[in-house]
Amino acid sequence: MVVLPEVIMLRHVNTPKDVADILAWQCKVDIPESLLRATELRLAGNMLAMGGDLDEAIDKYKQAHIRLIDALYALGRYKDVADAVVAAEAKDASFKALPEYKTIQQALRKQNVAV
Repeated sequence: MVVLPEVIMLRHVNTPKDVADILAWQCKVDIPESLLRATELRLAGNMLAMGGDLDEAIDKYKQAHIRLIDALYALGRYKDVADAVVAAEAKDASFKALPEYKTIQQALRKQNVAV
């Protein structure tokens, strides 16, 4: 990986945390921990799915969506939270059965955001 405008060669950048550390160092961008966790869970789910463990992959997918929703909510991006909920529901109807779903709905109602 090369960081511009100055040419800074970086080696062994292979995790979301590594990328976040570089963004913080070079660009002064803070990536919320919940967004990092969502990315890690999504990647873990992808690996499980490619390996044939679909049940575990679906569980990781749901956890990743919850972490993404947490990160967006913490950033005050309530419309994006609603969009993420709709996307999760569209991909897997059982998302609505998660214990966190009710909490997410209540938090959005407090912000006057409909899903």
